Amino acid sequence: MTARWRQLSPAESDHERIWGWVVATSALLGLAWLERVGSPPLVCPFRALTGWPCPTCGMTRAMVALLGGDLAGSLRLNPIVPPAVCVMALYVPYAIVVAHLSLPRLRVRLDVRDWTVLRWVTGAGALALWLFLIADGR
Repeated sequence: MTARWRQLSPAESDHERIWGWVVATSALLGLAWLERVGSPPLVCPFRALTGWPCPTCGMTRAMVALLGGDLAGSLRLNPIVPPAVCVMALYVPYAIVVAHLSLPRLRVRLDVRDWTVLRWVTGAGALALWLFLIADGR
């Protein structure tokens, strides 16, 4: 794996501009929805078909708990939410600043072995989260 800072080439997609604004806008719309309407009454298609929770089960409730200052409750509802919020809280300002000021961007290059490890770690993490939710009786 290699990481370096570099300017975008003319034909390269500006991921920071795209995803920074997508995440920031989604977060603001989600916060506005929760403030005005409350938690949405969602029906998980996976749970409706199988009776089992999906790996994202409880994410909305975990976000509401986290926004209410209940970190322990958020972690119990879905342990992936607080770390994901921390990552997004770092990514959005970075993305908006480098896109707005046309600064060099951080680019990470993964070789075949790195991609294989990333796939296994991601799969194991998703499986562990799913097993936690099933064992917790969701």
